[in-house]
Amino acid sequence: MTPLSAPRISVVVPTRDRCDTLVASLRTCLDQDYEHCEIIVSDNLSNDGTKEHVTAIRDPRVRYVRTEWRLGMSQNWEFALSHVTGDYVTFVGDDDALLPGALKELSEIIHQTGTHAVTWRAAAYVWPNSIHELSRNLLFIPRKGRLERRATPRYLQQVLDFQRGYSELPVIYKGIAKTDVMRQIASLSRGRFFQSLNPDLYSAIALSLVLPEYYYSATPFSINGTSAHSNSASQLSPSLGDLAAKTFMAEDNIPFHKDLEFAASMSLAVAESFFQARDRLAQALQFSLDVKRLLQAMIEEMATSERPIYEQSAAAVRSIASRHGLAKWAESRIAATSHRAKPAPIALIPGYNIARRMHIVDCAKLGINDIHQAAAVCKTVLEVSKLGFVQHPLAVVATTFVLARGLACRWYERWNASVANRLKRHKINKPERQ
Repeated sequence: MTPLSAPRISVVVPTRDRCDTLVASLRTCLDQDYEHCEIIVSDNLSNDGTKEHVTAIRDPRVRYVRTEWRLGMSQNWEFALSHVTGDYVTFVGDDDALLPGALKELSEIIHQTGTHAVTWRAAAYVWPNSIHELSRNLLFIPRKGRLERRATPRYLQQVLDFQRGYSELPVIYKGIAKTDVMRQIASLSRGRFFQSLNPDLYSAIALSLVLPEYYYSATPFSINGTSAHSNSASQLSPSLGDLAAKTFMAEDNIPFHKDLEFAASMSLAVAESFFQARDRLAQALQFSLDVKRLLQAMIEEMATSERPIYEQSAAAVRSIASRHGLAKWAESRIAATSHRAKPAPIALIPGYNIARRMHIVDCAKLGINDIHQAAAVCKTVLEVSKLGFVQHPLAVVATTFVLARGLACRWYERWNASVANRLKRHKINKPERQ
């Protein structure tokens, strides 16, 4: 690949008052050994020194843009997208990371395949300040895998049937897409690309509607960070800390779709983004989303959620069901599904998790406390994995034993709860003796 044929890549980092994590995340972008790129920091009116830090960086690839007033998340992403000049674009969260050499490797994939989108399975790092205490400073590294070409319609329908996660679709977060395709979608949507309050999820649905194929890599090119600022973690675990979620919900964001009712549910978020896309893109009419399947997926999710999320989701299920003539069915499904405490994470000890084909690294033992350092470790482990190295056999055995024990305990708890629920229903339905 010659310099003239190398695609220009735009790396967009939307941020707001998160300079404490942005500094390390931005360093992983600056470390990229790829000159044909721009790094756009889109500052949503921060007041914590973000502007001073970014504008002090002496790297011609860095561009700093700032909103004139405080925007919702999707509006800030739209604002950032309007400044993109590259052929391809990827979004990186302000507590996330690009792995060393990521842009160069992605440019080679694009050059060799001519694809308009590449998605990957990201690694994960839990910052020391995360609300999830049990997994703080742990690094989760997927085992290096192959690159495969996928037919988009098949995978999109599986996501809409709630059989697969949306992160496996072409997406601009933990993925990269051709800028012209995004502008084409925006032209069909009154000049705006993002049409949902979940911008990354909406990008997956929208891109999937217009791209016939894409490439999926089981090898990560980035790390998904979970810090004290993470919105999704805060929404799903309000008892551990709900400040980020409250801030997100208080923003002037895009209204939730009128045919649905908001709740902290991933299945519902998928449906909401699809409904928004269906209102704007004719290509969506080729696909279907069954409301009964949606409600069943929501009920299964809320069964192990925290009590406030359970109550919120149950109310949303009832509201949506009533709008679609499914009220009686939904009530019976809710009654048949007992609420149980969410089980503790399984096998968080360092080692190799065979079930998930993932390395787990305790970064604290390596003196690591931010995602920039974690990215270097992640890349090293991936490179060593090429040689067939996984972990010391005893570490694999220890991790596998904890995993098996945790699964057995979880199965017993579910079985016990199921029996208790059946006995409870039997007692209610049993007629009293006269």
